[in-house]
Amino acid sequence: MRDVPLIIERVNPPDPRADDGHMRQRGRPGHRPDVLLIIERVGRPTTRAPPDATGCCTRRVTQRGPTRAAEDAGAVVDPAVHADAALVLPSAGPEPIPFADALAAVVGYARARRPLRFRSPGVPDGRWVRVPAYGWTRFDAAAPSAGHDADVLLGEGLHGRLDRDGWHDAHDALARVRPLVDEAVVRADGHPLWALPPGEFSVLDEPGTVGSLLRRIAATAGSHPGHVLAALHHRHRTLVPHLTRTTRRALLPHLEEGDSGVEAVVRRELAANERTFAPLESAAARATGDAAPTRLRLHDVLLWLATTLRWSHAVHAGRGPDAAG
Repeated sequence: MRDVPLIIERVNPPDPRADDGHMRQRGRPGHRPDVLLIIERVGRPTTRAPPDATGCCTRRVTQRGPTRAAEDAGAVVDPAVHADAALVLPSAGPEPIPFADALAAVVGYARARRPLRFRSPGVPDGRWVRVPAYGWTRFDAAAPSAGHDADVLLGEGLHGRLDRDGWHDAHDALARVRPLVDEAVVRADGHPLWALPPGEFSVLDEPGTVGSLLRRIAATAGSHPGHVLAALHHRHRTLVPHLTRTTRRALLPHLEEGDSGVEAVVRRELAANERTFAPLESAAARATGDAAPTRLRLHDVLLWLATTLRWSHAVHAGRGPDAAG
């Protein structure tokens, strides 16, 4: 495929209301509503097949060999992983997820584009452009923040713009939960969430466990917990899970007696799939090139894609032209 020229224009994009955001944008009083978008000059959309007619998110692509390379995506299954390797994530559905599909979904989440029609003073009749379909470039590939203001911006990059009151609510919540986060970091003592013992997520060992602290953080996150938890995850990528209303609802049925919260479900699924998540981290970092998400974030992405019926689109994009960027 030949290179496509890039242009930069100042535009005022519409307000796509996707579930749990990962895409929402709203103007904030006191701030200019226009944003800079780097866009591709396109004619018609690329030959991208739509999701299956039913919209089902559990359609899987069968892997037919010991290794598989998407012909035009460059997302290659790690040869160290057996052809039958799969992720068993009950929260995402009853079927095991083949390694190749999981990698394609992550690459699709990072590289997929969607068409957007906009008009500007220079093009009053409007034209089609392609913009990132998901929040990867605004969140996963973003540089670490240096303060609460930058933290809120990271949360907005994944969940959308906040109005003035929402901005202050998220900012105040980040300051409010900081002592709890610091206590959880000290308690974890450098260990990632998936390597912590089960007792850290059991009510029988409370108070003071990591699970109880994470539960208190979520309860203290204010009116915009998605923004707050996104910012906290970006700062503590191996310890604080990024959870939304949708993914919490998917995790709730898998709670077991004595669990301190849904974070216990995340820890169990990560620990049970350690031998598959480890190479998935490496493969995703190589395939995307601009970020190295931990398995905690990969679990979040896979669960969110499956529970919001975006799985088929992400897998197809990860195997198709969009995966090349």
